[in-house]
Amino acid sequence: SESRNSVPLSTVIVLNVFGHNYKGYQKGGTTHPYYDDVMIWFPKLFPNGVWDNSISPDGKIIREKNVHEDKIENHINEVIQNQKHKRIVFAKVKGPLGHIMYKFKGEFKLDPVTSVEDRCLIWKRISTTVKTFPPKI
Repeated sequence: SESRNSVPLSTVIVLNVFGHNYKGYQKGGTTHPYYDDVMIWFPKLFPNGVWDNSISPDGKIIREKNVHEDKIENHINEVIQNQKHKRIVFAKVKGPLGHIMYKFKGEFKLDPVTSVEDRCLIWKRISTTVKTFPPKI
């Protein structure tokens, strides 16, 4: 089946539809259990402490930037070198009752050249649908 931009979800539900078998999960992302070059990512797409992340108004570009000037280059180089250049993105949002949920934004691919030029990671949307999987045993 395919995940579509409809209902905000919890991180555990999201990760489990991609083949994980989690009971709880608290981190900002994890490696896809079926694809070595894909991360499932749960960013806050607004300035928040260490990160100043944003998404373009049309939803096609995510800018990921560390607010600490001395950490920007290392972060960019680390992500470029780790070869996980695709991210399935579920952005953190507040639900109608104020609780935290995650909304599907699409699959994004890193643009390394623009990332180095702009001094922040540039992720470009490559798909608005993604394949889901049963739990990997």
